[in-house]
Parts: sequence; C-alpha cells; structure tokens
Amino acid sequence: MNIKNNQTNASKKLGKLPIWSLKDLYLSQNDKSLSRDLNNIKNGTLKFEKKYLNKVKSLSAENLYTAIIHLEQIDVLMDKVLSYAHLLVAEDGNNEKNKIFYQQMQEKITNFASSIIFFTLELNQIPEKQISKLVKNQKLQIYKNWIINKRSFKPYQLDLKIEKILQDKSITSHSAWIRLFDDLIASLKFPFKKEELNKEILSKIKSLTNSLRGVSMDVYDYKTALIVIKDFKNKEKANFARDFLKEKTNLLRLKNNFVILSSQYKNMLIYKTLDLYKE
Repeated sequence: MNIKNNQTNASKKLGKLPIWSLKDLYLSQNDKSLSRDLNNIKNGTLKFEKKYLNKVKSLSAENLYTAIIHLEQIDVLMDKVLSYAHLLVAEDGNNEKNKIFYQQMQEKITNFASSIIFFTLELNQIPEKQISKLVKNQKLQIYKNWIINKRSFKPYQLDLKIEKILQDKSITSHSAWIRLFDDLIASLKFPFKKEELNKEILSKIKSLTNSLRGVSMDVYDYKTALIVIKDFKNKEKANFARDFLKEKTNLLRLKNNFVILSSQYKNMLIYKTLDLYKE
C-alpha cells in the first residue's frame, strides 16, 4: 500500500507526463480487435499445423512459398500483440495492470507458437541439394536469406518434443529472470533536487561512460549511490575521463568529488557519488 501511495505522490510531483499513443496497434487492453487477432492467431496456428506437419520436406517450391507466406502472416500478428504489451510495460514499469497483461500475452503467444515450431525444424531436414534447387524459384528468392538463416541453426536443433518443452518453459526460465531484472531496475529511486526520480539519472551517467569506450560502470550501493567507473588502461585515461564527466554533467549539477584510485588489479577507478548540490 505504501509503495502504491509513494508512486502516486511521485506522479503528482512530476506533473502530467507524456504518454505514448499506441492506438496504431490497439485502442486498449480490452480492444475487440485485440481479441480478434488472438483468435486469428490461435486458429491460424492450428490450421497451419494440420496442413503442413510432417509435409514440409516434400513441398514443391510453389507450396513452400505459400507456407512461408502463411507463417509470416501469423508472425506479424504475434509481433503486433507482443509489441503492444511490451510498450505498455516500457511506458510505466511500475504499473501492475500492464505487467500482468504483458505476462498473459506472453503465455498465450507462447502457447500458440508451439503449434508451428515444427516448420523450421522440418525445413532444416531438407537436403542441401534440394533446398538449393527450391530457392532458385523466382517467388522464393525473396525468402532465400530467411531460409539460409533458419538452416544455420540446424546443428543446434533438438527433437520437436524437446523444442516444444523448451519454448513452453522459457516464460518461467530466462524470460522470468529478465522480467525480474526489469522490475527491480524500474523500482530504483535516486535523490534529485529533493525529489525522487527513477533510473533516468543513472542512465545519463551510464550513457556518458559508454561513450568513453573500453570502460565499465558498477553501482556498489544504491542507498549512497556510490558508482565505480573502471578498467582504464592508465592514469592519463582516467584523468581524461574525470575531466570529461565533470564537463558533461552540469545538467545534473553533480558535486565535484571525482577521486582516482588504483585497484588491486591495477585498473584505474573513478569513485563518484550521486549527491547533488542543494539549492
């Protein structure tokens, strides 16, 4: 409850913020066209599976072209749904309703996609001589690079049942860790002119650091906002970086307290706190 109140108070302090218009995708999470697209994806994947399962290897160039077109139409709808759900979360990472919606869409699309995962597996079972002959077809020429790219994964593909299991489990495996990381980052707060802002301040510092090339940045303590910029080859480069950051951070009015130290690994470090001048 306190977290929700704090977020509401922070929004009031920041005033009316710009909001992305996603109407080109869907009007809302309850948009009828969204339900229609999900239904089309479900029916489309089932029909595709019924028509082409265990038949890809024997398709003519013309029929393979038709199958790829059908698959592309399904993928476009899937990407449209997931893009909408993702952009809602990207707009406000602390909105629980959007996060739940994103999770639901991921689960639905993953479930639908398991019906068509067979296609690229069977495509990769076509002998090289046969596929070389097929891609000479004028219509298939537009998908030649796509076919070559998919076939490059042939050495790493597994049995269809295993591939389906891996895809179904992806939501609760690596995707879940990515989502947890995004949630944690979105919840971070830093002091800025007596107000609370999220990761934007840290992002600006990181952007400047990335432009230096060859160096990295770590945040060691979020409470004191101590950051370490490291991996300099020598003291001269560290001095240059210190002067560069001092010059470029006027917008944030950061304190002039850069300190250069040498670590036990002989990397030059810049320790910097995100404390700001008090007006």
